[in-house]
Amino acid sequence: MKKMIAIGLVVGLVGGALVAPAMAKKAKPVKTTLYMHGDLPVADMAEWIEGATGGVHNKMDTTEPAAGAPKSHSYSLPVGNADCAGNELFPSWEGQVAGTIVGDLKLYANTLAVPSTVIARVWVDVPFGACTSSTAGVSDFVPPIAEQEVEVPAGANEIEIVFEKLKAKATFNMIVELHQTSPTSQGRVLYDSSDYPTRVEFNCIPQSGKACA
Repeated sequence: MKKMIAIGLVVGLVGGALVAPAMAKKAKPVKTTLYMHGDLPVADMAEWIEGATGGVHNKMDTTEPAAGAPKSHSYSLPVGNADCAGNELFPSWEGQVAGTIVGDLKLYANTLAVPSTVIARVWVDVPFGACTSSTAGVSDFVPPIAEQEVEVPAGANEIEIVFEKLKAKATFNMIVELHQTSPTSQGRVLYDSSDYPTRVEFNCIPQSGKACA
């Protein structure tokens, strides 16, 4: 009987020793910042043409923008299809993300505008440019995981847009987009410059390793 009790104690101690490190290694959220970048000084229609001919669109990643003049994109074009997860006619960016987004996600957009209203959207794990269009005969649009309608003040400002209390698992990408609510909403987003660092900030539990991006 004593021998059985001793064996049980040993098994229990070994099991506890195995469980403790596993619990200690449980991943914690890490702060992640993705900065918006672009290829063209003034995007607008030029970016749409570039995307249509070469499949290129704006990216975001963890690299902080360098000094210099910002790039810009109007959110005022009335001709873009809003039923798209990313559209080169709107300020849109795609970045690689692999992990679980938890808590508030904040978009800091540097704007130059008249008083206007914009809609900000976020997607994960959706191909850039997934659209629904009767003209093109496609129905690939996926609703965003988060959406906010915000007021943009006049002049040059950095506006903070908060998507509250998210919990979303991403395995390969994130898309961020801004677009207008009416043709009278006139303004531009400035980005890819150390003076105008348009970006998203969020906490994320990595899918593997120590980072989500």
